[in-house]
Amino acid sequence: MVVVVAGYIRALGWSSRGHAASDAQVKPEAKAEVDIERLAQRAGVCKATGCVLAMPFSKLCFRLGVVTTDYALDIDLPISLDLPDVSAHVGTNGMRPGFDDAELAQRPAHMGRYPMEKIKSVDKPTTLILRDEIQRVPKRADLFTHALAGDLGVRPKKERTRFAVKHPLAWAMAPLI
Repeated sequence: MVVVVAGYIRALGWSSRGHAASDAQVKPEAKAEVDIERLAQRAGVCKATGCVLAMPFSKLCFRLGVVTTDYALDIDLPISLDLPDVSAHVGTNGMRPGFDDAELAQRPAHMGRYPMEKIKSVDKPTTLILRDEIQRVPKRADLFTHALAGDLGVRPKKERTRFAVKHPLAWAMAPLI
């Protein structure tokens, strides 16, 4: 993600570079350009508890990344590092409720919530697929292609050309795609 954000800032005309916490682990002989853990603490994103960094919203399952740039940014207030209140625990305002933390703590985060490793892998699909009865749809029938061709009118044709870049993150990822 830091690479995408750094690329977006470069596309806007400023110099930038992304730094990930794993860079020093991949190349231990390379000296890190920035101390990501120290920056995270100074920025108020997380705090050291014992010998580990912790953040109240994601506990120990988070990764750090830093983007260095000459783009002038406004200083934001640090995240409150107090324990979340009751509303966060019950999941109001779209947050993941805290009452399922005990369930999630029983599995490593990279394994996902559900034990998909218990499902047996097979070479061929076990769902009945009648390949002779599946109609192939030409690319021309795609609604986005209809818009580009002008079949849906002038406005969809114009808007479709900027479809993937309406959001800054999408605009940053478009060259990678």
